[in-house]
Amino acid sequence: MGLKRTGIVQIMILVIIWIVFMTRWLVKNYSSGNFSFDRHCYSANGCPLKTFLSPVQEPIQELESSVQELESFQELQALQEIVSVPETETIETGRKFPYTILTAASGNHLCSLESFLYHLHDLRRKIPEEEFPRIVVYNIGMNRTHLPILNQLQANGIIDENIIFDFNKYPDFWDVSINAGEYGWKTGIIEEARQKYGGVLLWLDSGDSPSKDFLRSIVHFIKLNGFWSPRSSATMETWTHAGLFKYFDAEKKDYNDYINCNGAIIGFDTANATVVDNIMIPWYNCGLDKNCIAPEGSNRSNHRQDQAALTFLAYRSGHECYGPPIIWGVDTHKDIDCKVSLQKVRNKKKLFNPSSLDLPKWFRTDTEELAHHPEWRYATDEDYRAAVARI
Repeated sequence: MGLKRTGIVQIMILVIIWIVFMTRWLVKNYSSGNFSFDRHCYSANGCPLKTFLSPVQEPIQELESSVQELESFQELQALQEIVSVPETETIETGRKFPYTILTAASGNHLCSLESFLYHLHDLRRKIPEEEFPRIVVYNIGMNRTHLPILNQLQANGIIDENIIFDFNKYPDFWDVSINAGEYGWKTGIIEEARQKYGGVLLWLDSGDSPSKDFLRSIVHFIKLNGFWSPRSSATMETWTHAGLFKYFDAEKKDYNDYINCNGAIIGFDTANATVVDNIMIPWYNCGLDKNCIAPEGSNRSNHRQDQAALTFLAYRSGHECYGPPIIWGVDTHKDIDCKVSLQKVRNKKKLFNPSSLDLPKWFRTDTEELAHHPEWRYATDEDYRAAVARI
């Protein structure tokens, strides 16, 4: 009874802090004229109450829904010592890991990636070694000037594995230098990781900033549910093109009111056969077919490629995506702060060289040039030819 009361008190304190934060945010944005809201729906049958919610009431309703999930999340933290998480092993080092974090970046996101990796490295010293995940980075669009940075990050223990994603094995439209590859490559990376590492996989975009408690606890939640992703903005009606529903022979109206999952933060338990069969494999297959992941007439103003397909498959299989990332312990869109963050690391004399801080700014147009020079992705032309020969 005492432990339960303590847990309730902790939740109430978090609720109060969140309400204060939201109130300050509302006042700040309302007074600055930048105030806007996405209308969110939590029921497949519609949201009759949303018409009556004021701008202040709606975030509170969202908070109440999120707090219910927070209770389960805190219970998981208490279960850390008794829930068994099978470890996976890296062949090269023999070290075992409780789960694997996957991320990827092209050259125009190298600063963000580097900052993200140093943040994880800083958390490493605060987490027992046996609880810290494997860190795997996929290079999806960097040139030879960037490779030494990734290599030294691996040599210095910031990342465990650094992999050049082999676009030659996949459809041409996956090339990140053309329309961001329609984000199909993400489904391929996760499928490769499922086969190579197994266990629990956690995808984090390089703009994410997870907390220590999140890294220690989320693996248990993923194992209990098989699949997990926090909510993203708006509903499927806003960010899912009708062509995707047509591809899956589904009625769009049946899914319009579902809240979107978050393509920047995704967890899978590859030991869960139901999740593999109903979400992971269909998601990968969808990624291979442009008619599915990026149907004709879709674009970033009406469709969210990988996220849209993932959201559909999650709800179709009985899963939900709830709670904003911050409730779970992940701050998002931190990539805009990457240079400041890296400079702070350098000021503490903890930044390894070379670093993206010392390179000229890399633009998306530079990444697009890689479409004409795929050999630039490799350290040497010989490495590129060898990669092509392996296909």
